Amino acid sequence: MDVETNLHHLHHATKEHESENLLNNKIVGLSIGILAVIVAVTAALGSSQRDKMTQAMIRQSQAIAKEASGSAKLRSVLIELERLTTLPKDNRSEHEVRDQLRFYSDYLGERNISKEWAESMDPSIEIHLKATEDYDTAQLLAEMGIAIASLSMLIHNRKVWYLSLVLGALSMLQLSKTSYIVHHENTVIEKKISEIGKRYEDLREKHEHNGADAAIIKELDPTGSILRSMEN
Repeated sequence: MDVETNLHHLHHATKEHESENLLNNKIVGLSIGILAVIVAVTAALGSSQRDKMTQAMIRQSQAIAKEASGSAKLRSVLIELERLTTLPKDNRSEHEVRDQLRFYSDYLGERNISKEWAESMDPSIEIHLKATEDYDTAQLLAEMGIAIASLSMLIHNRKVWYLSLVLGALSMLQLSKTSYIVHHENTVIEKKISEIGKRYEDLREKHEHNGADAAIIKELDPTGSILRSMEN
């Protein structure tokens, strides 16, 4: 009778242990699934930040090209002004001097704003680069969490599983912090970049219609008939 009772207790204890292991495996499997989602999200966000960083670098290259163009035009005007200074005052054309000074003013403004525009993109590039690195860190933490959780399932060790949960929590913290910084700080930076870009475009439009370039074209072709004939 005692033997049968012991066997019954042993069988009951074995079933309880198997049931507990099954429940634990389900919980661990659920945590692995959540960590896998975090890995996918961080990978996607990291890739997005790389793309945005590339776009910011392209925009900065375009602004630098505008600065170089403005500097070249400014230098050509300075050379012409230097030539005028070598002439006797009586031989200097007041009209030509005035035109060259207008060119100088226009091109100096374009160069300075385009330079400011290019420099304003540095913080945006830095933020996207830092965000890419931080998202990679969050992804690595989640991947380590998956590996440790899988190990805990094999060796049936809760403490090891708890370590995977800690890594998952750290990954989520890194993910949230990086997303907050990118959203709030870069929004302010992009607003500033847009404002400077608009100032540049407004200045270019002003120069095209009322600047020294436009004045010369108007003087040479006041009715615009020559330009229209060339278009036709």
